[in-house]
Amino acid sequence: MANYTGEMLLSIKKEEGLTYEQLAERVEMTLGAVKSSIYRAQQRMKKGEAEPVPNINTTPQKKDTTEGNQRILEASALLEEEDVEGYDDPDLDDDDGENYLPRPGSTKPVRKVGEEALLVTSLEDLYELFKVNIKDWVLNKSVLNFWGSWNNPNSQAKVWITPLHPEPILPMIEPVKINVSFPKRRKPRKRKVRKIFLFPDPHIGFERDITTGKLYNFHDRRAMDVAIQLIKETQPDVVALLGDILDLAEWSDKFFRTPEAALVTRPALFETAWWITQIRLAVPDAEIIYLEGNHEQRIPKLIATYLPQAFGLTGVANVKWPVLSIPSLLDLDTLGVTWVPGYPRNEYWITPNFRLVHGETVRVQSGKTSQVVIKERHYGEAFGHIHRTEIATKTVDTHHGKQYLTVISPGCLCHIDGRVPGGKSQYNWQNATGEIEVVDGMIQPSITYIHDGVAIRDGHQFVGSPRVAQIMKDTGLENLVDAVIWRE
Repeated sequence: MANYTGEMLLSIKKEEGLTYEQLAERVEMTLGAVKSSIYRAQQRMKKGEAEPVPNINTTPQKKDTTEGNQRILEASALLEEEDVEGYDDPDLDDDDGENYLPRPGSTKPVRKVGEEALLVTSLEDLYELFKVNIKDWVLNKSVLNFWGSWNNPNSQAKVWITPLHPEPILPMIEPVKINVSFPKRRKPRKRKVRKIFLFPDPHIGFERDITTGKLYNFHDRRAMDVAIQLIKETQPDVVALLGDILDLAEWSDKFFRTPEAALVTRPALFETAWWITQIRLAVPDAEIIYLEGNHEQRIPKLIATYLPQAFGLTGVANVKWPVLSIPSLLDLDTLGVTWVPGYPRNEYWITPNFRLVHGETVRVQSGKTSQVVIKERHYGEAFGHIHRTEIATKTVDTHHGKQYLTVISPGCLCHIDGRVPGGKSQYNWQNATGEIEVVDGMIQPSITYIHDGVAIRDGHQFVGSPRVAQIMKDTGLENLVDAVIWRE
């Protein structure tokens, strides 16, 4: 350990900005000895008797420590003049023939001290002393101090550095590498997909306000408009009207008929024909089938019961359909619509193992109807009638292997707030449409829900419009009301 005078300790403390405690640790002396030496030096300085800083020959001190993830390099040297390999500097006074070291920051070469150390005049000197390649490290902080006289210089350098690419404490987690080759991806086989769009139970009909004559609708025009948009978007091969397209409350003897139900058949027929025309315009080349439902059957049943003379009566020009039949009243032949009569036995087969019907089975709880239907079937089926969305599937063994049988109910397109005669506001009904896709006999059913006249399908939103003004313009009907809320 070097012997420090009070003057030297005071110089180090001032140059490095150290506290007494830090200075004591720096020079490896006790705190009391440091304070005592500095006090005596200050007294000598007041009397003008300060001692010159002595020449002390020490081996340059090197410290290489760590603190957290930092490496701390420190070097300090107290040098004697005669140990320095000097050089002649014409810019300095050399009357006494002594050699001088360069000033800190000088461009002169680094001078060796004895045979072991370097005089540290820059951070580069410090890195060279510790054999550190600064390209591999990040400098966080540095201290560089000089003191003493020009012919007896002293220096200290200290840096805090962290590695540019630190070594992991734990083994690095690397991606798993598996030496395998993958076959070239094949493009999906293109096959003709047959699409069947299910248009269920709108119950087109009205209740007339006997005071104002306004017609309040049972059918949900916004939901029906969404269905038309979906038909136009998907371009199905078949559009299946699953029955109960008309409500025909005026023709029922099942419920008590009030005056509000009178004289509403004609506007219902006109608006029904208008909506079927919109379907035909959306898919000019598609097949449209119309399955008779229990509500369409109200007309022939009432005629057979109360006016049998008119049952099955045809006109002279058209003997194909009775005058008071749905295909005749709606002129379905002109619209290119196939009428499928004979409810409840009428059916339309889209494959040998899947059929379309209106349906006659009803259970109150959700999902129960489809469970009953699929239990009784050895084929798949799409049905309406219950106004709820349901899907059920079972696996059966056949001579072709295992097959899936699915039954689906696609909901309804009428209002679900209880306004449909015989309905209740608490009925568990849903507005929706359905779609069946067929490839090589394989059936893929799906349901698109419609909530308050809005549906989402394949990432697109479809918003329905009541289109009342257009309907009245095209049909000549009057007093139509878009009753979103019943009798608002």
